[in-house]
Amino acid sequence: MKKIVRSILIFFLLIGVILTVAIVLLLRNSDSVLDETVEAIDFTVLNDGVYQGHYDGYRWSNTVSITIHNGEVVDIALVEDVRFTDDITSAIVFTRVIETQTLDIDVVSGATISSIAYLKAIEDAISKAK
Repeated sequence: MKKIVRSILIFFLLIGVILTVAIVLLLRNSDSVLDETVEAIDFTVLNDGVYQGHYDGYRWSNTVSITIHNGEVVDIALVEDVRFTDDITSAIVFTRVIETQTLDIDVVSGATISSIAYLKAIEDAISKAK
């Protein structure tokens, strides 16, 4: 009986260690993304066209494509996303940027790091449209 209890305790201890290591690895470099600042960009001086932007934020790296028509951002599409995607976060961020025509938006609650990474990629694309 003692061997079974001991085996169960060792099993749960190993699971705990594995989960801790996984969480540490997943959150590694998250502070560097959180420390990023999204620059204020004047959306009124954008040239029409399609532009790609990239942000390298480790597991939050992504590439977006923006379409500018009549001087306004009319579409933002995700070209590549290396993190675990949930599509909802990117859709909310992209919609907010298009609706407000600014990068000064509220980030998605519970997805702050991902939101900042998307905004940085959009910022990179928009900087090419000036």
